[in-house]
Amino acid sequence: MTLPFFKKSDKSNESEEKSIIASSSRLSSLSGIDITNFDVLRSLASDYTSVYYANLETGQAAVVSFDDRNMREVAVVFDETASHIDEFSRQYANKRVPPRFFQEFVDVVSLTNLRAKLSETNVFTYRFIAYKGDQENHFMMRASRIGESGPNIVVGFSDIEDQFNEEQRRSMELEFASNAKSEFLKNASHELMTPLNAINGFTEMALKVVEQDVVKEYLSHIHIEALKLTVQIRNLISMNEFSLIDRPPYYEEYPITDFFSNIKDHVTTPAKAKNIELTFDSFGIKVNRVKTDIEFLNRIFLHLIYNAIKYTDNGGTVILSVKQEMLDEKTVSNEFHVKDNGIGMSKEFSEHLFEAFSREKTSTEGAPPGMGLGLAITEKLVNALGGSISVVTKKDFGTDFKVVIPTKVV
Repeated sequence: MTLPFFKKSDKSNESEEKSIIASSSRLSSLSGIDITNFDVLRSLASDYTSVYYANLETGQAAVVSFDDRNMREVAVVFDETASHIDEFSRQYANKRVPPRFFQEFVDVVSLTNLRAKLSETNVFTYRFIAYKGDQENHFMMRASRIGESGPNIVVGFSDIEDQFNEEQRRSMELEFASNAKSEFLKNASHELMTPLNAINGFTEMALKVVEQDVVKEYLSHIHIEALKLTVQIRNLISMNEFSLIDRPPYYEEYPITDFFSNIKDHVTTPAKAKNIELTFDSFGIKVNRVKTDIEFLNRIFLHLIYNAIKYTDNGGTVILSVKQEMLDEKTVSNEFHVKDNGIGMSKEFSEHLFEAFSREKTSTEGAPPGMGLGLAITEKLVNALGGSISVVTKKDFGTDFKVVIPTKVV
């Protein structure tokens, strides 16, 4: 069977239209596809280097348009006897697609795949690399249904090399801007943290030696406000780190009891400022020396305990406990709990607790608002250690975070 190849004519629009309509009638009789709309053909031909129609039921296909500039090149791609989608795709791949992409192209532009894709949507697009002369260019195939549910489709191939290059340029600009922002936030935040850490440290030291009640009260106020500012700066750091937590854990030998002592040293002062009772229950430790990423571990539990203190009213309680269970001779499961009797969370909010930027309005007096990134980062760190995190909470009754992390026994 010989299928018509349509080429743009230099004749008048009227004669061109008559010629293409006559040819499209021949195509309709050959392929069983109704193509009589000249405006559609002319519109498609202006956007695509080649266009063909096909029937998804029979698999018959026929070329209906070629770009004048590529007529000679593209004409040799398709054998005039080809009449099936799979024949067209294989011939196109043989002539135009680099060998390393050959099978992928044939699989994607196959009758079976087009049927599957166009059963889910009316339009299916596929980007691929093909030769244009001696160079590899980026092309796009667009397959669209004709009508809502009929078997006929139109498939167009277009050269998108210029579009691809523009997208790459914009992507590089966005990446550069994002990296610059991240670097600025990192540098600015750490520059602010250095003097704040000094203020916090010297205030803590002064509170231990000063005896006058009035001076102690002033120092306590300074310390609390400095801690609030520290939280806000940590929020900025968290925004930056949220997309940068990609390093694998670095496992090193560390005693769990030292971990407890370190956490206690960091959170005792803010707890005292709110008259919160802290309890550190390490009686469940069976194996003290384990291998873990201590930086990840500290960040996980400092955030959870700071949050517990932040959202627990004056005079409340916060508990950190651990219970170990041997999984095998070399692995121990550490089940940590961070429990408080604070304001708790609603059931609705707790279902979205670990999503980035999730925040619930609270009535805790003086609690500085966060960015809603802390728990999303915490979950990332827990997952990186091969663990899991969950929560049991009730509004006005408190919260219990359970973190299970496996560690290797030293």
